[in-house]
Amino acid sequence: MISNENRQWRNNVRLVLGMSCMRVFLVIMPIVVPFFQSKGLDMQDVFLLQAAFMALVLVLEVPSGYVADVWGRRGALLAGCVASGVGHTVLLFADGFWDLFVFEAGMAVARSLISGADLAVAYESSRLAGDEAEGSAVGRLFAWQTVAEAVAAVLCSIVLVFGDMVHVVLLQVFAGWLPLMLVLRIVEPPREVLEASHHAENFRRVFTHLWQGGTVLRLTVLVWCVWGLTTYYAVWLLQTVWQNQQLALVHFGYLWGGYWLVAAAAGRWASGLERRLGAPALLVFCGAAPVLGYLGLACPDALTSVVGGMLFFAARGLGVVLLQQAFNARVPDAFRATANSLLGFGFSIAAAITGPLAGAMVDAWPLSHALAALAVFSALVCGCLVTPLVLAVRRAARRAPA
Repeated sequence: MISNENRQWRNNVRLVLGMSCMRVFLVIMPIVVPFFQSKGLDMQDVFLLQAAFMALVLVLEVPSGYVADVWGRRGALLAGCVASGVGHTVLLFADGFWDLFVFEAGMAVARSLISGADLAVAYESSRLAGDEAEGSAVGRLFAWQTVAEAVAAVLCSIVLVFGDMVHVVLLQVFAGWLPLMLVLRIVEPPREVLEASHHAENFRRVFTHLWQGGTVLRLTVLVWCVWGLTTYYAVWLLQTVWQNQQLALVHFGYLWGGYWLVAAAAGRWASGLERRLGAPALLVFCGAAPVLGYLGLACPDALTSVVGGMLFFAARGLGVVLLQQAFNARVPDAFRATANSLLGFGFSIAAAITGPLAGAMVDAWPLSHALAALAVFSALVCGCLVTPLVLAVRRAARRAPA
């Protein structure tokens, strides 16, 4: 018999999952590069815009996570959903780089306020509901989000069959306000609250824990910040690859949706595969897959290119869930949102610095050469960061009591 309290926390998890799905229901994403180009941007501008987005996230990520830990996660989620709705509304009249910058700024504020807070609420509500493993909430959150992105992508192609980019934008603006409806029903989980008057001490406590929490925790943070770049670049280059292969725009959504379904399946099965195969084996795959993926995208054969793209999304699904579960299992409730925001901060600074360089490289070099260079970069990340994490996980497993 499920108690009313358990039912409340399980409903909380469902509301967070639903809100997160609506937040990433990006109908415009499969054609966002052609959309930006239709407003006068080239690929360097596109990556510069993404760097600006990451820079804003960089500035806002940690303060917003800290606000969620000190003053409440529900309030942070509400503010983030409002920012998302306003940002999407800008698309109705955007024309040129700076209008699109305003759109990206709204999305950056939304992401900063929501990321960390949503995972913290889902993770803690899952435990309060009596779920067998809190980490399962991480896999469910990622899987639901990626399924939503896949459905949105397919819907984009369907809209393009009967309409054009304008209709996609209208649908995107409508979808941008939906998360707010679900957040209004979320209940704040009880937890230890950081003292609002001791900011310096609170941050010292967080940083000390992340640094002294063990080798696996430190390497997990480092791998998250750098390894994520190997799939981040691919996501923004796929549409350029399809354009070079002269694929009709109407098919972009179907391919994009299929890729996100691969990521969703990988994320949903990550915990089960970890129990069956072990974390080291999955981490090795996550490190090697982007290398093979870039080589596949560089191949002129369309089927090889499609399979190459699929590898990025499989690695993304497994890697995101594995790393987030490992991280959250080693972080206390009191500053979980701040710690997750710091994780996002690390990746954002790496993406903001390197994104424009990747965009300039794609504009200046033949696409096949740029993809080969990214394959080399991914191989270095695998050898220098993922491999030490694999070894650290194995050593920790040997030391664990039977």
